Amino acid sequence: AMLKASVRRCSPSASTCRSIAVYPEGQEDKVDKLYYDGRVNYVAPANYQRGKELDSIMRLIIEGVAINESLKKKGKAYKENND
Repeated sequence: AMLKASVRRCSPSASTCRSIAVYPEGQEDKVDKLYYDGRVNYVAPANYQRGKELDSIMRLIIEGVAINESLKKKGKAYKENND
């Protein structure tokens, strides 16, 4: 049986949604409209090497998700202990 991928769509302005437009080196104009139309949160050259701009953006997004999840757990624990 084939599995269907579930794609959750959200607007880039949503606090839980982060999107990155990548562009070939020197061709930033290819993603300008996406950024200025508010369709993506970040733009970066399509360089996937460690330490480059795209890597930095992705790591910050992942750290942000981890922090938000930790805060949610703290909130739930407080609620459970005080109900």
